[in-house]
Amino acid sequence: LLVLAAGCLLFLLRCQWLFAGILAGLGTATRPNGIALVAACAIAALIAIRERREWRSLIAVVLAPTGFVGFQLWINRHANEPWVWFRVQTEAWSEGTSWGYTALHRTAKAFISPLTSPTNVITAVSVLTLALLFWLMHRYRLPAPLVAYVMVVVLLMLIPNTVTARPRFVYTAFPLFISAAAWLQRKHRDWWTYIFASCAAGIVGLTALYGALGAIP
Repeated sequence: LLVLAAGCLLFLLRCQWLFAGILAGLGTATRPNGIALVAACAIAALIAIRERREWRSLIAVVLAPTGFVGFQLWINRHANEPWVWFRVQTEAWSEGTSWGYTALHRTAKAFISPLTSPTNVITAVSVLTLALLFWLMHRYRLPAPLVAYVMVVVLLMLIPNTVTARPRFVYTAFPLFISAAAWLQRKHRDWWTYIFASCAAGIVGLTALYGALGAIP
């Protein structure tokens, strides 16, 4: 998803609508939150049409959801049941909607009792990291299609009741790190060594928490 999303967003910025749509279609077939690429294509097309009457941009919008729709059609036929994927999410995973309450609740519990749940700690770190990255995005603006992609990824991360803020979802919103990199490069270029060391330590720590305590990152 990350590779396809990066390619799609790059082609959108270059107004290469066919290639952007193809990569978006492949991206939406890889993971459910790949649907954020549809929003990116829609915003890019809206800007192109409003500013340059470039109606060809709608090619990307039409192609973007084909991966997700195609997967749904395939799995419905394979299981011989319509909407089976959504039923699995509800019944097998007990998934519901909390609209961010789960993330905030787990974050608060992490501060109140930090040693009781590694999952709460991971959620708290993810939420605080997101807050910092959004502040940096406000300081160093991203193009509108990238912002649309980020917002939908984050929204899809916070909506569920069970699977909430996690490092893997934060990384999926990778354009946020472009703003962070711009801030570091302009303001604190000498911090790069410490950033890399912190990221390496974080990966080791997450791996240990997952292996020893089953805290899913």
